[in-house]
Amino acid sequence: MLPTRSSSPCSWTRWSRQLGAISTWPLWITLWCLTPSRTTGLIENILKKAAEKGNNKITVVGSKVCITFLQNLIHMDFKSKLVKDGDTIDLGGGHELEFLLTPNLHWPDTICTYDRKTELLYTCDIFGMHYCSKEITDVEGVEELKPHFQLYYNCLMKPNAKSATTAMKKLRKLAGPVSAVCTGHGPILTHHKDEWLNMYTWSEDALKVLGPAVCIFWVSRHGESERLSQALAFGLTSNDVLVEMHDLNAIDAFEVVEACGRNQVIVVFAPPMAGTAEDNLSSVVASCNGKSHRFLVSASFGENEDPVDSIVSRFVQVGIPEAMPALRLLDGSPEKHLVVQPPAASSAPVSGQASPKGGGCAECPLQPSTLSETALVV
Repeated sequence: MLPTRSSSPCSWTRWSRQLGAISTWPLWITLWCLTPSRTTGLIENILKKAAEKGNNKITVVGSKVCITFLQNLIHMDFKSKLVKDGDTIDLGGGHELEFLLTPNLHWPDTICTYDRKTELLYTCDIFGMHYCSKEITDVEGVEELKPHFQLYYNCLMKPNAKSATTAMKKLRKLAGPVSAVCTGHGPILTHHKDEWLNMYTWSEDALKVLGPAVCIFWVSRHGESERLSQALAFGLTSNDVLVEMHDLNAIDAFEVVEACGRNQVIVVFAPPMAGTAEDNLSSVVASCNGKSHRFLVSASFGENEDPVDSIVSRFVQVGIPEAMPALRLLDGSPEKHLVVQPPAASSAPVSGQASPKGGGCAECPLQPSTLSETALVV
């Protein structure tokens, strides 16, 4: 398997240098997730260098979303294998890999891989933490590491507590025990493995939160959409609001309908004016209704972006009220700031509906005060 994208640059460099050893060996490349396009360069480099040495036997393994992303990002044909829950690949010597799809944790194409011989579980971002020391494993103990583990969970996993709960149910059905958890960020979890895994019951607690839920539709590889959407989600979950997140480049129309049906407040980060994300935005608008939903639109600071006012108009035209005024670029600022700034043309309420005071909506989790502590600055 490839080093994780959180590995140090020297790790990637060593891997690239080792490509010289690839001659005619068959090779499986298992991708945990590919949505962050910075991972793509190494894959393309491996495939090209192997082909130069006459090796066309490399097969790239990933979820359907992952392989589709890769096909659109690199400029060459390659062999691929799509995997779904429970699929296996026998590497020989007892090393049989078992795959579990764990989307939205925190990428739409995330998968977990379990080696039935070593009993190692490779989890990509799940159970990770933004922490680095000289220790390779979690020998430093729960008391010292838990603040890092919990902050990471709150920022990246809690906004998709439903997906995290589903993933935990899948992990309980693995073919064998887990000896250690190899995450994409932080130490290998082995000394206190069970304690770390049990902490993800936080997701069950998060789902017990009452009140309107928020669905955030963001756009991968477009401007600051990813960072800003995560900042907004963190601000909401910190105020005990139930949140789920979906990438408009990865979700399909059926999933859009289901996501909108589960949530009352729909947040959209502006996508490019053409492409998959824009098509899915149309599905989002069509899946909302004035009785059940309110919306918020935010700029993403990307190129060829669908204007915020245009997206707002699409919702208003079908009778969907705003949860609060759209987040737009602050005019005249040397930095890029998102601000709650309704244009004069869209300040009137939707026909037949009262305009809430303070720019928010009654019984709505989205309020300007909710965003005040969120780092919406580029």
